Amino acid sequence: MADIEQRMLAQSGAAAGNDEDRSERLRAVANGDAREAETSGNGAEHAPPAGPHMAHSGPQTGVKGVLADYRHSRRERQRLCEQAAAAERAARAAGSGRGTQACSARTLSTKEEARTDSDSEIDRILDSDGDDSERIFDEYKARRMAELGRAAAQAGVGVLRDATPDEYVEIVDQRAADGAYIAVALVDGGRASRRLGEYVGTEAAHYPQTVFLRVQAEQCGFTDAAVIPILLVYRHGELVHNLVRVVDKFSDPLHFERRDVAKLLDCILCS
Repeated sequence: MADIEQRMLAQSGAAAGNDEDRSERLRAVANGDAREAETSGNGAEHAPPAGPHMAHSGPQTGVKGVLADYRHSRRERQRLCEQAAAAERAARAAGSGRGTQACSARTLSTKEEARTDSDSEIDRILDSDGDDSERIFDEYKARRMAELGRAAAQAGVGVLRDATPDEYVEIVDQRAADGAYIAVALVDGGRASRRLGEYVGTEAAHYPQTVFLRVQAEQCGFTDAAVIPILLVYRHGELVHNLVRVVDKFSDPLHFERRDVAKLLDCILCS
């Protein structure tokens, strides 16, 4: 009987001990949650102050990170713009006289640097005299005309060039949209055709927006010498001038001069 009572007392003590242990554990958990909640609620107060190096420590991940990066970069851009504006205001207020002189000096320097080989060539012509001056001028003129001719040839305008009938039609179609004039001289081997081709080629440089083509009339089906040379002018893909036996427009169809061709081109290309 005594043994039974002792075992019952021991069990009740163990149960009490277990209850006390559970109570202690529950209190510990409750206290821990409270401390965690307090810490999270007052984290901003207890967290160490964020220094400049902690404001943005590199690219962030996730949606919130992307937004943080965007806001940071926007603030940086705004700060830099404000600094630049302040520096510009300070520079303007720091002595306009000195700035004006510096600007004038830069302008003069730019003008000096802008002097080209052509300017030097002209100076050399002006400094020379007599026959030597005339020779230098002729050389300079010939060189410049050659340069202009090469530039025009590359652009396809302001120079007379030979073309086949297919090329002539293709060019008319290609330039239909830009409104450029296209002058096509249909020629043969006769004297009037050769003379016309020579003078048109010389005058072409005065029309840098016009395409000049020389096509053999026979290749286009024109075999009657009585209608050749022919000058055709196109614009926007349409034929605007059709001058059959164009030399008859001149006072002397066989001995016309360059000025006659120049006057004719002015009439049909500048109207």
